[in-house]
Amino acid sequence: MLAIMLLEQKSLKTDSHYFHFLNNFPAVDDFPLMYGEKERKLLKGSPFLTRLEKVEANYREDYNLLLSFVPELSKYSFEQFLESCLWASSRNFGVTVNETKTNVMVPLSDMFNHAETH
Repeated sequence: MLAIMLLEQKSLKTDSHYFHFLNNFPAVDDFPLMYGEKERKLLKGSPFLTRLEKVEANYREDYNLLLSFVPELSKYSFEQFLESCLWASSRNFGVTVNETKTNVMVPLSDMFNHAETH
């Protein structure tokens, strides 16, 4: 659900309350799930490639399942969905609210997840 919220908010651009937060997310092209054919060829024979393919298949299954229930989400490509999932999974914090465990994104806390650049 968090990934879908990110997709929707990102599509609003400057109309999103979260525009500045979302606009500062780093590119995900260095995440292994975003590797192209060239990079994946370098992993041939590695158990990492097999694991990568399984994880990608799971995300694709999730994407297709979502589309079966909410066809309007087809306006987002699988790649956009995957990017959003990677942002959500790499930037969320686990918390307990009213004795229920959940994940949240906390923009101010997320700043501690980055190195200072000049």
